[in-house]
Amino acid sequence: MKKMKKHLILLLVVALVFTMLPMSVLAETGEQTAPTEEIQVSAEEPTGEEPEAAPVEADAGKEQPMEVLVTEADEPAAASAEQEEGIAAALDGEIMPMALYSGDCGALGNNVQWNLDTVTGIMNITGTGAMKDWQWFDTVPWDANKNDIKELVVGSGVTSVGGYAFSKCAALQSVVLPAGLLTIGQFAFNQCTSLENINFPNSLTSIKTQAFNSCKIASLDLSGHTSLGNLEAYTFSGCSALTSVKLPDQMTEIGRDAFAACSSLVEVKLSANLQKIGMSAFEGCRSLERVEFPATLTNLELAAFKNSKLKIIVFNGMAAPAVVMGAFGGNPPGGTLYYPTGGTGYDSGTFGELASYNWVFYDETQPNLQVQFPIPRTGDNTAQVTFTSSKSGRLYCFL
Repeated sequence: MKKMKKHLILLLVVALVFTMLPMSVLAETGEQTAPTEEIQVSAEEPTGEEPEAAPVEADAGKEQPMEVLVTEADEPAAASAEQEEGIAAALDGEIMPMALYSGDCGALGNNVQWNLDTVTGIMNITGTGAMKDWQWFDTVPWDANKNDIKELVVGSGVTSVGGYAFSKCAALQSVVLPAGLLTIGQFAFNQCTSLENINFPNSLTSIKTQAFNSCKIASLDLSGHTSLGNLEAYTFSGCSALTSVKLPDQMTEIGRDAFAACSSLVEVKLSANLQKIGMSAFEGCRSLERVEFPATLTNLELAAFKNSKLKIIVFNGMAAPAVVMGAFGGNPPGGTLYYPTGGTGYDSGTFGELASYNWVFYDETQPNLQVQFPIPRTGDNTAQVTFTSSKSGRLYCFL
């Protein structure tokens, strides 16, 4: 009796499976299936005779699918709302954003690491030694999330910011650099158009080309950076919010376009040992009205101060520097150029364009205030008259 029941159950399972298959599937197999005969199970008592065995089909040796009965206790718990949302997003092809990203970014591989929290926008660089120098802005490992970076903190022990490391991070506003940092690589913060707060450690030895092009820095004081070398090309060009620049005395050269198009720049303190100002170094500084050069200056390149707003230029060297024609092109007419008494070369031959703009050349440095006292004059015994004296002994009177 038990053997008979097993055979009947097997037949019922096979019949149920075939009735559940779509007709298209059966058609694709190219097999002809015989119609299923209805099997009636009698409730009569067994006769003792063994039932005739069911015919075995050709593929009976294959593993047949079996129906799995799931009890109430085996059913999984209902998905939470967050899980359902994640599943729905995955089905729609969306990628659920992560909050934390990290990896290696060292010149030696894992000597320096990075981590970014895209929720707070804070990125940390930690480790020892130099960062890797990349050759293009979109090759950095955080490129996909660069617009999430709002604040950068470089930890103690890191000695450089890699080339192109944060180029075009448009949301970056604040950078903290550690004591001991030596180098800021080329294009490191290029076109970080929101960057306005950054500290420059006194340990810096080099700032590479275009490191801060088109940033939002308002003031630059490098006067105490006694180890800093020359400024390279385009270092701070296009920083339209920059108003004040102070350079260290050991610097001997300012690279081409270093401060070009810094349209808000009104104050520049050049280094005491400066020898060369490169082509277009201060071109387009349309708010700059006064500049004073050290006695060590020997070369002014093409368009060095072109299209600025200069009204006063002061030279301190006894011999005029070599000036390329066009160095002061496009400045307003009627300005004044001062040079030391007895100085040579300060004439229209050297400064032809300024002469053509009707500038006045004085063989003396700018007059300094000497004395101020009241003197009587008709009808007014309290009028103030200011006298100033130049190095050449000329006396100027200002009412």
